[in-house]
Amino acid sequence: MNASQPHPLISFALRYSDPSLDYLNAYMAEQRLDVLLDDLISLRKTVEDSTPEERRWSPWYGSEIFSYYAVGFVTCLEWHAKSRLVDMLSYNPSSIRIDDIKGTISDKVIVQAVEKKASVIQLVGASVKVSTTESYFSVIGRVFKELGFPFSLKEWLTGTAEGSTVCWVQGDQIAVLDSIFTFRNQLVHEIGLESMGHPNARDSWDPKLALANGLIVASVMRGVEAAFTAHAPSLFPNLMTKEGYPVGNVTRLQNELNRLDEVADRAIRIWDWTDPNSAEGWKAARDKFRDYMICETEFIDKAGLFHWKYFDARSPMMVRMIQYRIDTINELLSHIDLTEEPPDAMSSFSA
Repeated sequence: MNASQPHPLISFALRYSDPSLDYLNAYMAEQRLDVLLDDLISLRKTVEDSTPEERRWSPWYGSEIFSYYAVGFVTCLEWHAKSRLVDMLSYNPSSIRIDDIKGTISDKVIVQAVEKKASVIQLVGASVKVSTTESYFSVIGRVFKELGFPFSLKEWLTGTAEGSTVCWVQGDQIAVLDSIFTFRNQLVHEIGLESMGHPNARDSWDPKLALANGLIVASVMRGVEAAFTAHAPSLFPNLMTKEGYPVGNVTRLQNELNRLDEVADRAIRIWDWTDPNSAEGWKAARDKFRDYMICETEFIDKAGLFHWKYFDARSPMMVRMIQYRIDTINELLSHIDLTEEPPDAMSSFSA
């Protein structure tokens, strides 16, 4: 690697910390899997039309591409786990562990991260490896635990969690997930009897098996997302609806801004009774920012320069604007002790 070039982990962190390239999320992982399954179904029909099952070699000996769907399926699982880990670390940065960095991210990479202003959270996401069922369950299970979900990942997926009404996968299908990871790892790292031996000895996926395995992967990922939809805090990033559509970050942040506005309204009115200028000043600033947001939103929505390219920059622009105001109000509230009772007006006057 050229000394002037960023380390691959740094490149990853820089790419996916850019809000204009909002691809590191669970919705994208699911959408990519859907694309692969649609492609697989279409290709399967083509093969079945040209070579009916009764005319095929048994065991399957045909289009190699069906086996390589395993690579895509595992990539979707890996992306799903990485994205939810990054979401959790973004939501609660204190949950970052020394082990997230030690052994994977060298001192040289850390120095380069500081130099390039790369996000440590994205750096952890880049470095995490998900190449087995165990590692996938470990990463997602960690997020469940950090968020206080009252069940393990396996309990939720198999429908044995208390209050669970859906069985997303059977125990034997989790074993199939193991085989998908193992098959993928052999396929991309080895050339042996399984790939180049006699056709009777080769280990390959036929169209039917490829689709069945892909549907198990889809069920696992959708089951995980159902848990987030039902149990994750409303401010947790990149949540999805029950129907599988993303709850937009703009909507999520706007709801939080509305809540903070109300909290600040009450806090300033109660605590600054001796100084009416504070309450009046706050109200004026709040109303002016709301007017500004209306104008800015109209500009962002209509300005073609934000959405004529291959990505739509309108949402990231809105997110930054709203987040700025949220940060400002949180800073304001940090100077008011909301855990104590406000001073009594009459006793202060008598003093």
